Amino acid sequence: MPSVQSRVSVVVADITKLDGVQAIVNAANSSLLGGGGVDGAIHRAAGPELKRYCEHEFQGPKRCPTGDSRITPAFNLKNCQYIIHTVGPVWHGGSKSEPALLRSCYQTSLELATENNIESLAFPGISTGVYGYPLDLASEQAVDTVLNYLQSHPMPSKVIFCAFAEENAESLRRALDAAWSKLSSTLCPMSTSIPEESSIRSEVSIGKAPVIIERDRRGTILSGWSVMANSMIGTGVLGLASAFASSGWALGFVLMAVAGFLALFSLHLLNVLSMRFPDRDVSYYTVAEAYAPWSKWIVDITIVVKCFGVAVSYLQVAGDVLSSVVIYWSSTTMDPFTVRALFITACGLLMAPMCMAKSVKSTFINNVMAVVTIGFCVILGVVYSDVTAGDDSAGVPSDSSIMSVLAKLPIFIFAFTCHQNLFLTANDLKHRTQKNLDIIIVAAESTAWALYLPAVIFPYLTYGSEAKANFLLNISLSHIPVQIGYVALAVGVLCSYTLQVVPTIRSLMVLVTRDKEVENPTKRRVLFYSIAVLCQLAPIATAIGVRSLGVTFSFVGIIGSNTISYIMPSFLFCTMYRRDTTLRKGPVYVISALLLVVSLALVPLCVGSLIQQIVVGKI
Repeated sequence: MPSVQSRVSVVVADITKLDGVQAIVNAANSSLLGGGGVDGAIHRAAGPELKRYCEHEFQGPKRCPTGDSRITPAFNLKNCQYIIHTVGPVWHGGSKSEPALLRSCYQTSLELATENNIESLAFPGISTGVYGYPLDLASEQAVDTVLNYLQSHPMPSKVIFCAFAEENAESLRRALDAAWSKLSSTLCPMSTSIPEESSIRSEVSIGKAPVIIERDRRGTILSGWSVMANSMIGTGVLGLASAFASSGWALGFVLMAVAGFLALFSLHLLNVLSMRFPDRDVSYYTVAEAYAPWSKWIVDITIVVKCFGVAVSYLQVAGDVLSSVVIYWSSTTMDPFTVRALFITACGLLMAPMCMAKSVKSTFINNVMAVVTIGFCVILGVVYSDVTAGDDSAGVPSDSSIMSVLAKLPIFIFAFTCHQNLFLTANDLKHRTQKNLDIIIVAAESTAWALYLPAVIFPYLTYGSEAKANFLLNISLSHIPVQIGYVALAVGVLCSYTLQVVPTIRSLMVLVTRDKEVENPTKRRVLFYSIAVLCQLAPIATAIGVRSLGVTFSFVGIIGSNTISYIMPSFLFCTMYRRDTTLRKGPVYVISALLLVVSLALVPLCVGSLIQQIVVGKI
């Protein structure tokens, strides 16, 4: 069998006019009826017979699922005999199995070529156009999949990567250069080795072709704890004292303990779900796809609501503290509302360029900044407290009501939310076991409790019913460390601002397009930038219009946090039992079902109470 290197090449050409190949691959959409880009060019060159053939031979609205391939005659294409149609994934940041699906496109195309005795095959760039897949990442996965296949298969004897521009060709050449050195050791008969325990084999079965992806698991319990603790500890800690102002000490600690326990329990449910797929990467999206495919859209709606709300809260916090500092430092006669609005607008516009990215990378510094600034604020709350000035009664405050308690209940839910990163932690864990995952979540919540308790006790003892949704605003600005804390808090929340806006844009794109490709590149760019601008102007406008940070905490807590922390984990866990009848329904299932019912019932109760409290001017 010829060497792998001699069988692979890169050219810059129009794939419809490429000579010397028996088949070309079409980057199609799932309808197989033509579209824009390469797909449209191939359909035009092949003629209307191709569309009629696809309509007749492949039934259903999705004639070819994402990641799978279909083969047809070439019809009017005179330079080849076959067209292999494959449907690449739309890039969502890598959270929806895009790498596995893209590899599957190449794998299934190669298998069809082998089955049909095709000796030469040309690939275009798959998913790198309007589907938004990062070029270098797509090139690396294309090259790795093709080379791995060719090592064990004599056919096709020639594979051409056909790039439409020199930039794409250079990316493929770089990927090939990197792959040759990696392959040189595996091609040597004496270089066999036993995979280390840290190797993960992620399998996605698309049609009849399972694609195996191998990567290193490097996560430890310590790194998993840091991710989950950083995710849990956020601006919600600032509002816990104000939540106690409505419930009092006894009921407040009961609600806080219940919220913490249910968060821990639902995290355990997600751990169980992740262990159902021990050898593959998992996410909310992939688990929903396995047990309740119709519910996948709920994931994106939840992400939009939660990330949008958190982005608004970040701008509110930044606007509140920066405007307060400037007004204190200066002798401005400008209206405080106007100063706050200007700072919110400036902060939003300052972060706008970074929010135009299609994904966010390297969040370590952001996480550190956020935790450090929140921790510093808690320290300020302890240092400048006066435990004799606030409320030390155990009962519910006399001016509270069921409505006021329900309106603030979501703040407790918001404070313990970190579930969006549980699957990411599980995917990276070197020794993924139920025990290790449970250790991580217990350690993370224990860390949160260590920070939350002083953040509740000292501000509430000091300010009582006057505790604000951001207790730092209760502390006098006459202290220099407090002024530093104000500015540091603004910097900390803005460092994390893009981590909320970018996922909002990505998920809203999925909802608007119904997870389908917009074939026209110009229309897709216009749509993307329109949504991106909307997702940056809307938080600014909302943060200016909604003065109360507590309203934001409550709304995001009941709609976003409640869904991603309680509703989705319990729902997916229960549907797992419905899909797998061999499982026995024990106490965990019963508690999960009760959590689902209660969390669903909380939505109208808390939203109604929140609206009522806003109307009567209590919030």
